[in-house]
Amino acid sequence: MSLLNSIKPFWPLLFTFILPRALGYLNTLKTAYRTRPPPRPLPLKVNISLNILFCSILFFLLQSFPKGPHRDIQNIFSTTGTRLGVPADVIFARLSTLRPNGILTATDEALRNVLNTKESRLLYLTYGPATLLQCPFCHPSQPTTYSLYSLPTTILLPHLIHLTILGVATSAPLTGPIASSYRIRLLIPALVLLLLDVSLTSTPPPINPFLQLINPQAPGPISLYSLFKILRPLSICVLDSLFALYIWTTTTNRFFLIPFLSSPDSNSATDLPALQQAAQELVGRSTVTAQLTQQKLRAYAIARNTVLRDEGLKGVEESYWREVKRREAFSADRDREIVLGDDDDEIWQDEGVQAAIARVYGSGVVDIPRARREAGAFVEGITKGLEASSS
Repeated sequence: MSLLNSIKPFWPLLFTFILPRALGYLNTLKTAYRTRPPPRPLPLKVNISLNILFCSILFFLLQSFPKGPHRDIQNIFSTTGTRLGVPADVIFARLSTLRPNGILTATDEALRNVLNTKESRLLYLTYGPATLLQCPFCHPSQPTTYSLYSLPTTILLPHLIHLTILGVATSAPLTGPIASSYRIRLLIPALVLLLLDVSLTSTPPPINPFLQLINPQAPGPISLYSLFKILRPLSICVLDSLFALYIWTTTTNRFFLIPFLSSPDSNSATDLPALQQAAQELVGRSTVTAQLTQQKLRAYAIARNTVLRDEGLKGVEESYWREVKRREAFSADRDREIVLGDDDDEIWQDEGVQAAIARVYGSGVVDIPRARREAGAFVEGITKGLEASSS
């Protein structure tokens, strides 16, 4: 009862806004599931794009391994199990016991001369030993200089490689127009990941929220440099896996739960190139037809102007239309006689009618009963609606 009483003030909000919207979304998902299009095979060039993404996943997955060739992500504090405030001599004395023959490396000796203050040790845990030792213009009193030095190679370089791979995977000449239509939707999350990485790793130590993860009193404090050295390629690997899954499910019509994410446009992604090609062909044919029509109209206007300006041609035209009018009047009178039920045997026996029908049929022999049946069916079809309306 206490739980019901505690949520009782929220009942109007629940039953007025949240519950109807939840039911609406549920019905939308059910409709999308019932009306989902049938699966289709994966296009060949989209398969090339997925293979490129698979190579990217494999590459960045290997980069995320803690140990590998040319990797320096060792944290001497976690290796020796010492706190951040322990003197440098104690730290490196413990470290020498872990080195072969108890001899420190050149990097260890350089760090021994640098890790004398708490600020330098925080910089070591934030930016790594390479930035701390190799930066020629950095100073512990200006932490921003370390961020500027580590930004191009340590942070931006993996993301630039990732963006280049995405550009190749969505290149129209290589992977076709279907995969290229996904470029914007793939680049936006990749750029968001880049900005997030820059904001988390390039913030100076005094205002970096991740420095709260470093506990100076704990033995072996965490190294943000080592952590991000693993998480950066691993996050790119996960993102590329989601990209590949998204492209595969949408191009094969297997992604139906969110309709507006099913393809880059309202139609299926597989139909996009066909629609574009059909639209281009239709525009081309319409343009050619319009040009031919314009040329014919221009020729007709020229011929018409010539006829009207010439007295002889104008007289011929007038006599032609007078003859056409006379024949139409004669044909109308003859058709009226047929409809009124006059004896049409004389019409079919007329020599002129016989000659005209022979020219139409291409033979001198005319099937009079067949022609009569065809004419009767034609007249009946025309006058059928008139009889129904008059009745």
